[in-house]
This record gives sequence, structure tokens and C-alpha cells, in this order.
Amino acid sequence: MTSNQTEMEVLVMQTIVVADNILNNMEYISGNTIDEKLSNLIVSSFKLQLRECEDAIFRYEAKYGMAFQTFSDAFDTGEVDSSSHAIERDFMEWEGFCDERDKMLSAIRDLRRKLLF
Repeated sequence: MTSNQTEMEVLVMQTIVVADNILNNMEYISGNTIDEKLSNLIVSSFKLQLRECEDAIFRYEAKYGMAFQTFSDAFDTGEVDSSSHAIERDFMEWEGFCDERDKMLSAIRDLRRKLLF
């Protein structure tokens, strides 16, 4: 580690083995190098997971007619029947999708920042 690097900035390089049949199909993935292609695959996977979260969040927003934070506040104050098991389950699932969405957005930003150096 050089004096200009912190412990968090050290890049660890690892070797991976890719089966020939997978490697042969990598030509269909955008990117000029294997690193670019793998990075694009990871970002695409994150985006797919993000879309799934957004779709689920939208269904709850449509069902309850409000954004999650508004619903959460109403749930906490009793404006929404928090004794209903179905509503409580919706609350927990909705909150989970919001948390997962935030993690996916953070992961995408982090990966893009690292790829840009």
C-alpha cells in the first residue's frame, strides 16, 4: 500500500475461471474487455433487481394511494389499521422493497464510481 492509498482504496485482484461455453457467449455482452463485460452484467443484474423493487413499491403505492413514508407515518400514528395482519404484512414487505431499492441504487452508484476510477 502506498502512502497515497488508504486501506479502503486498495484494489484486490483475483483470478476467476470461466467455462468455455460461458466465455464463448461473452461476445454478446457489451464491453471491450472481460472486466467491462462482467461489470456490465453486474450493473444489468442490479438494474433488474431495482426494477423488480420499483414494480413492487408501485403496487403498494397504488393499493394504498400514498408513498411508503406517508403510509409508515400513518401506520405509526394509527391512521392505518396496524392491528390487521394483512396490512402489517404489506407494511413489512413494502418497507423491505424500499430498503432493497436503496441498497441497489447505492450498489449501482458505488460500482459505477469504481469503474470510472
